[in-house]
Amino acid sequence: MGTALRPRERLPPRPAKLVREARGAEPIFQVLTARQLCALPDPEHGDELLGPLIVRSARTIVLGHTGAGKSTLISRLLAASVQGNEFLDWHGAGEIRALVVDLEQSQADAKRMLREAGLEQSEAIGYSLVPDGLSLDSDDAQLAAVEQVIRRRRLLGRRLRPLLQGSNDGKTRDIRAELLAVLADGEWRTLTELRRKEGDGGIGADPKTIRPMLDALTVEGLLEHRIGPSGRQPSAKCWRVSSASYDTDDTAPLFCASGETEEVGVVVSSPYRGDTMTTPTPDTATVAAPGVVNPHDTPPTT
Repeated sequence: MGTALRPRERLPPRPAKLVREARGAEPIFQVLTARQLCALPDPEHGDELLGPLIVRSARTIVLGHTGAGKSTLISRLLAASVQGNEFLDWHGAGEIRALVVDLEQSQADAKRMLREAGLEQSEAIGYSLVPDGLSLDSDDAQLAAVEQVIRRRRLLGRRLRPLLQGSNDGKTRDIRAELLAVLADGEWRTLTELRRKEGDGGIGADPKTIRPMLDALTVEGLLEHRIGPSGRQPSAKCWRVSSASYDTDDTAPLFCASGETEEVGVVVSSPYRGDTMTTPTPDTATVAAPGVVNPHDTPPTT
């Protein structure tokens, strides 16, 4: 039997040829000796535009109840960063430009926020109201448009508000209400299940939008968070509507009455604490009065 001849594979160019073709081209990186690198002066602020609160190429997330002052806080952070003022004992970098892509505020609210922060005359702030939302994670055209604006305006600071609203055929989405509605049946669900389409038992939203809202609802006591509940993988991180919704004792999701073990291990999940199991014991967890939550690590009284 004859052997079929394979087409001749095209070999990659030799390194010498690549070097000849690259002559005269603009270098894409610069090589310094260790001594030259260490001799370079350090920038005054580095990547910090306002201490650890606003850092270049990093994300700052502000969570809070409706009307708690999230926009006011963000406007103060923005003003201090751009104007070089002090805020919470940190000094802003100043002499930078910032872009605000606002997916939530009305024009009247945005103007009021800027005036209260003393930014109504600022030429360093670029502000864009996008009430229909953006899908920067899936829409390349929208992402390219934002990047073009940043390059054209030579912006250094950027602030996006993608947590509460995204693109949904021009309709404003209430992620909070959608999550509570899906979890209202009391069943445990993972983040992967919640991100699925509505017909598959989820809400059809990006996990980066869902997770901060899950954390906020858990801190509020409206949701419970458990790792490896019954019927699930031991490492599965799950949420459901808090049993406190049906109980007058606000401490029910965190502490159990004497002899009850069903809710042991339920922990509050937030961006500021790890998702680790916490199993209170009778001598380290005391049942607080309604509306008051004692920390699990309360030392025993003697």
